[in-house]
Amino acid sequence: MRRARAAHASLPGGAAAASASVLQPASTSSLCAGPASIAAPAAAFSRSSAALFSSSSSSASAAPLSAAQRIQKDLSHCVSQVQQHDSDMWLCTELLLPRSARSGVHIVRAFNLELAHVVSRHAIPTVGSEGLTLMQQDVFSAEAQAAQKEALAGPALRAEHVPTEAEENQLRIGLMKLHWWREGLESALEAVEHLRLDPEAARAAAAAAASAESDGGDLSGVAAHAQPVLNMLAIAVRQYRLTTRWLSRMLDARERSLSEGQPADINALLAHAENTSSALLYLSLEILDVRNMHADHAASHVGKALGLLLTLRALPHSASKQQVYLPRTLLAAENVDVSALLQGRNTPELSNVVFELASVARAHLQHARQLAPSVPKEAVPVLAGPALLCDRFLQRLEDNQFDLFAPAMGLLPRASAQAKEPEREASTAGVTLSGADTGVQPLVFRGQLLKRRFDGTF
Repeated sequence: MRRARAAHASLPGGAAAASASVLQPASTSSLCAGPASIAAPAAAFSRSSAALFSSSSSSASAAPLSAAQRIQKDLSHCVSQVQQHDSDMWLCTELLLPRSARSGVHIVRAFNLELAHVVSRHAIPTVGSEGLTLMQQDVFSAEAQAAQKEALAGPALRAEHVPTEAEENQLRIGLMKLHWWREGLESALEAVEHLRLDPEAARAAAAAAASAESDGGDLSGVAAHAQPVLNMLAIAVRQYRLTTRWLSRMLDARERSLSEGQPADINALLAHAENTSSALLYLSLEILDVRNMHADHAASHVGKALGLLLTLRALPHSASKQQVYLPRTLLAAENVDVSALLQGRNTPELSNVVFELASVARAHLQHARQLAPSVPKEAVPVLAGPALLCDRFLQRLEDNQFDLFAPAMGLLPRASAQAKEPEREASTAGVTLSGADTGVQPLVFRGQLLKRRFDGTF
């Protein structure tokens, strides 16, 4: 469970002192302020990070940008994406984490969002095509309705979906996009490793970047990558000495989710949670320079709880697209009427599945809290936010008898939001675990976060 420390290259010249502020906000940002208040100012950009941009080349930019302007623009993009599409964790990061770590956490979460958006946009239906055909038939007689119901309750909807040619193309494009992200990540990490292993190259790159900045030139020939998230991720990896295998596992998990669709059993679902939600917590701990076995162990359990609940949260939205990501074995064991699920109707059998998954999530959360005495206090801010989100969502499930389609849950798809920005529709259609979008005052959630911050608990 314990992760090895990544080697850290010494910074060229007098950059060490400036490097500490590369990804820090210039001042304490207002919680209601936009992402611009969080981005580092131009003066905060250190020569060590500029060196990273000079290690490889990319396409020409539209307008000349100094190194400082480039990093400010790219960091602002990352923070904006998290604030817009993962508002729960944006707020947790801003309220609970020290200023020196916030930007780094926003960067790794922006990377996770980019991967999740690819899967959401290019995922194909997971139910059998025969079942979908039956669902689309219009029947009027009682006998025909009974026959349709019997057919839909049978194995047709539990069979693997046979994709059409258009769906195969859609899936292929999604996998190609994920492959592009993998190549971009590998390219950015190679630049980091090159500077680490070759101090002479690092000094030369720093001098080239300094010259480009002082001359007011653009970074078209020195940027690590044209994609802002990859640029900032490369800087974060070097500055915080991040373990890159967690980034690779996040990519692996998203590729598996896109290509395989519905998980076979709860172990497959937990593995996905470990390689996404838990991996983000591991990286967040490293950004706080917490490299502790007990903190990792607790983060693993909190991440698994969070991952299971995120799957439940996404169900109404994914079901509206004929996608079901609940484990097949659980649906079969409870004899769930999948046709009702796809039509947005709850059944007692579906509530039983939701209850079982929620119980597993609660057990992981309790296990994490049993480890609290051995978890360093520096790790608590990373765990407190996700744990509170789990608590709030579990309470909402209990209050609504584990009916994910209950209006009070606030999880029903928002057609207007999807139509406004279809390429950015998240798997959850913008809903939150905190409940701040369902009539709960955001100040209540913020107050609970602050209480855990001052109590030092998760």
